[in-house]
Amino acid sequence: MKKILITLLVTGIGFTLASLNNPTVYTNPDQDPDNCLDNLQIPQRFTPNGDTINDVFIIDFPCPPESCEIQLFDMNGKEVYITKTSNVHWNGDDTEGKPCPSGIYDWKVRYMYHMKYVERKGQTLLLR
Repeated sequence: MKKILITLLVTGIGFTLASLNNPTVYTNPDQDPDNCLDNLQIPQRFTPNGDTINDVFIIDFPCPPESCEIQLFDMNGKEVYITKTSNVHWNGDDTEGKPCPSGIYDWKVRYMYHMKYVERKGQTLLLR
């Protein structure tokens, strides 16, 4: 299955609409009348270099989910970040507080909204 990527450019920051990467399994649009299941904005890249521009990896949920888990992994599959809330602010440090090197990191987001389970996967580029 081909993945469709649509990128929004917001003040020079690339965002991927996660819904178009991995569509949800429901087919009735009335199941999500406020359009909250699929419209996550997830940065394709961020630069935790202390200049206050794009310094953190933040996922923008259009509506707060009932439950959520977000994980980030390095290219070897080692978990470098995890949170059980939708309020993610990854600064590029690993679970031990050490700065992660520049590179591509896999992310996985699992959340529940109005009793519907959604899982998304993708990648972000960390540039130091």
